[in-house]
Amino acid sequence: MNIPNQIKEYIEQEKKILPNPWLSARIMSKIDNPIQKQIPYWQPAFFSLAIVLTVLLGIRIGIAFTPANEMNADVVLNDRDIECLNYYNLNEDE
Repeated sequence: MNIPNQIKEYIEQEKKILPNPWLSARIMSKIDNPIQKQIPYWQPAFFSLAIVLTVLLGIRIGIAFTPANEMNADVVLNDRDIECLNYYNLNEDE
């Protein structure tokens, strides 16, 4: 069981294997002439339909979550009391 000798034998066997002489020609032909796949006719139609349905769904959700009446839109708050801005309204600091 001489492992270094086995490793050396394996490396020598691998060196003896000759590469395919036409491999580089096949690779270069694939690079020069790539295969162009045809897009199925239904794919653009499907994506267009998906976009339209998404927009319509967004509009429907927007309509569903708007308030039915604008009764609460007229509420007026006095921000000065909430934020304690009385300090800035004093005349002695001017």
